[in-house]
Amino acid sequence: MKNIKILALLICTSVFSQMKYGVKGGLNLADISQGVNFKGSVLTENVTINDGGGQSSSDVSTQSFNQTVYINTSPKISFYLGGFLETPINTKKNLFLRTELLYCQNGATLDKKTEDLNQDIYYSSSGGYFTLGQLNIPILVKFTTNKKISFIGGCYTGVILTAKGTGNDGTSVDLKSNLKNFDFGLQLGTSYSINKNLSIELCYNRGIINLDKTSQNFYTIEVSGLYYNRTVHLGLEYQF
Repeated sequence: MKNIKILALLICTSVFSQMKYGVKGGLNLADISQGVNFKGSVLTENVTINDGGGQSSSDVSTQSFNQTVYINTSPKISFYLGGFLETPINTKKNLFLRTELLYCQNGATLDKKTEDLNQDIYYSSSGGYFTLGQLNIPILVKFTTNKKISFIGGCYTGVILTAKGTGNDGTSVDLKSNLKNFDFGLQLGTSYSINKNLSIELCYNRGIINLDKTSQNFYTIEVSGLYYNRTVHLGLEYQF
């Protein structure tokens, strides 16, 4: 039993000695894929006219449709900041498990040329921007090709902390109640080691959950919003 405890202690000591941790932050180029989806059915009537003087006939049918109108947006420049913990999976194959905790200011800029679909939410006719305060927890696998270049990939879970829409006239609206509380997406990226402690990274994040929970029914037509996060991180990380 004593030997087992000693062996477990040695294993834990070895693992912790190989763990790396640090802080990171930088430029967040945030955008969204946003639009409005129209789904439902309408009645159509086909009328056939008899040229020979006989009676005309009509046929009533139901036509289904599912159409999305996307809103034009542009990237919003903001920031991200947080820390990371890196644990070896297989040191011989240069594989590591990386867990991060990041605060990201996401959102997008609304183009002025976009048609105003909902003045209370979109601020699209006069331009404006969205701002989302989001806490992300990425879980990633890191592969190091050599001492300088690394590739990372995995997924993230996000918690929506704040959400606000602001028009060019300075008017703002709290949109938190219109959005879901959690986000989930995929992340791919690469990093380059400047020296032993400092690295530069470039990552792309793609949300795969529709954050907009608003939905309204007009007779046989359902109108629902679409809101997916898209961000690019360009920043520095410092390993202690």
